[in-house]
Amino acid sequence: MNTEIFVLKNAFEVNRLMSHLKPNWRKASTSNKPLVVTVMDKPEDRSKAQNRLYWKWVAQFANHFGNDKDEVHHMWKKQFLVRIYVRESKNPDSKFDKQYAKTWEAIKAVKMAECEQWEAISEGVIHATSTTDADVTMFTEYLDEIYNFSRSQGLWLSCPDDLRFVREMSEK
Repeated sequence: MNTEIFVLKNAFEVNRLMSHLKPNWRKASTSNKPLVVTVMDKPEDRSKAQNRLYWKWVAQFANHFGNDKDEVHHMWKKQFLVRIYVRESKNPDSKFDKQYAKTWEAIKAVKMAECEQWEAISEGVIHATSTTDADVTMFTEYLDEIYNFSRSQGLWLSCPDDLRFVREMSEK
């Protein structure tokens, strides 16, 4: 039996769950195999599901455009994640590292001074920037940026059923 995940945010979803449970419970009981149901609140930290969806999309994008997965990961961090982290770093209410925005200000100053090393420094900081520093909200925004960018490039990223709730979280 395939694993199914249901996000119960309205009566329709509850009905869908019940429609799924009834026949599967009957099947499980007649074959003496227990049907395991887990109920939990929405996780507050960046979830394993978000991470799985991210790497699935990295692979999809890489395969579609003929890139290496590491290239896509680096490109997306450079294009989207840095901007999110700089904004969060400047936000006085954020718990994010306040030095991150200052690092990028210093890189811009080096670039303005027409120092040839600015690009190497920039690439090094992007390489050191980790997606694991993102909380659920930041990572959801990052995934949304990636999804919209991919659509603008003519690629509709797929979302498997067991990860659909990750996308639904960001559509609230």
